[in-house]
Amino acid sequence: MAARALPRPEFLAAQALARDAPTGTRKVALAHRRARADGVLLLADCALEQLPAGVFDLLATVEPGELALSCCSSGELTKLDVSHNALRELGEDDLWDALPSLATLRAHDNQLARPIDGAIGRLRALELLDVSGNALTGELMPAGLAALAALRELDVSRNALIGLGPDLPPGLEVLRASRNRLVALPAALGACAALRVLDASHNELTHVELALGALVQLELSHNRLGTGACRLDGCASLETVDVRDNALRALPSLPRASRIVRLFASFNRIERLDGGGGGGAPLADCLGAPLTELLLNDNRLAELPATLAPSLVGVQRLSLANNALHDLPHELGYLPRLAHVALDGNPLRQIRRPLLASCEALKKHLRSRGPPPGGGADAYLPAEDDEGGDGGDGGGGGSGGGTSARARACLLYTSPSPRDG
Repeated sequence: MAARALPRPEFLAAQALARDAPTGTRKVALAHRRARADGVLLLADCALEQLPAGVFDLLATVEPGELALSCCSSGELTKLDVSHNALRELGEDDLWDALPSLATLRAHDNQLARPIDGAIGRLRALELLDVSGNALTGELMPAGLAALAALRELDVSRNALIGLGPDLPPGLEVLRASRNRLVALPAALGACAALRVLDASHNELTHVELALGALVQLELSHNRLGTGACRLDGCASLETVDVRDNALRALPSLPRASRIVRLFASFNRIERLDGGGGGGAPLADCLGAPLTELLLNDNRLAELPATLAPSLVGVQRLSLANNALHDLPHELGYLPRLAHVALDGNPLRQIRRPLLASCEALKKHLRSRGPPPGGGADAYLPAEDDEGGDGGDGGGGGSGGGTSARARACLLYTSPSPRDG
């Protein structure tokens, strides 16, 4: 058997220096070694105040015993994570020329006052850029950002931006810009035809007008919406709309026959539900069977329109707490999937308090007050005189057993709703 080669003296000296080096330096050395194996350079939480010289030159630090032919070079790096450091900038522009294959760049939770500026346009393979939790101010205008045709996800949350700039990558699918100081969304969003997720919550937006056909999730809570238009009727694919904690006097205008599954509009100033906000289509024409959650607590509603019942046929959770409701439409009692209702904080004078002990009792009482909504009778619970039994507690056996079992699963929430709805 051939004798094993001993490490060279200079390598032993380097090992000794590494043992005595600061923790951050040791972490960088270890990250280099791993990156040479898989093309992923992880420098998160290394106490870095600046990127070390030659940080991307992986082959220059190949150790004895490593096979250079199997090592990744800087040109093969696909992911870089420098998050949770104390970086104020990401180095000189030409530093990034060596990363043509970089697809993911995470630089969140640093002290960056600007992103990579002109060099960012050279990262043509970049698909994800996360610079959240930094010190970015003013407009987000890194030169070349719009040229990143491959960029799919951009996260600039938790900064102090007042605008997102005039240009955005047209291929964006996810844009997270929460907890900034945005006063308006840029017109450039209209060119982002593939955008599926937009989070602009916790900003200072006063109006929003969007026409994004692929948008599925929209987060606009904790803004100042209400003083200007709020039009979403051009977003036909919406499934989640969150406009909690604004100053809305009406719901945003929504697309007709929408796919909305969750609509959160708690903590506003909404007074009526009989029409769409901003001159849009009537709410009953916008909501439908896909809707499962509707949160309207902590508003100023004095009435829940009976015409809205057919649009709530799939609703499982309904929050109407802390409004000004004096009564409920009897049509609400026919909703087959309704399992959670919040009504506390309303002056309900037409419904006896004991009936609020359970959703079963409430829905049964409401059904006794009138017929089911017109049209599509199979979509609703049967009327009281069609259920069988003596009507005292929802019936027993026979054909009414299934309905009663489903009703017994219902629960009426009477405790105050959490602030998030």
